[in-house]
Amino acid sequence: MGELIRSFRKCLGMTPEELARDLGITVSTVKRWENGHSLPSRMARKSLALLADNRGMSFGESEQRSASANGLEGRPFAAVLR
Repeated sequence: MGELIRSFRKCLGMTPEELARDLGITVSTVKRWENGHSLPSRMARKSLALLADNRGMSFGESEQRSASANGLEGRPFAAVLR
């Protein structure tokens, strides 16, 4: 999940500080997610999905499984436009 969040943030062209600001959380929380030290809450995952949706992207574990099944593993699937 941490690599997913990092890839998503980079696809958006955002710094950890900018993502934290947009989600209303601390930078240390974003860094803990990205480093795999904690997982986003259900509410935070919904906020990430909404942020992605507002930018015409997808964010979620189902997309990660789909990317893997389609040979796109290792690519930032959050960048897949709908």
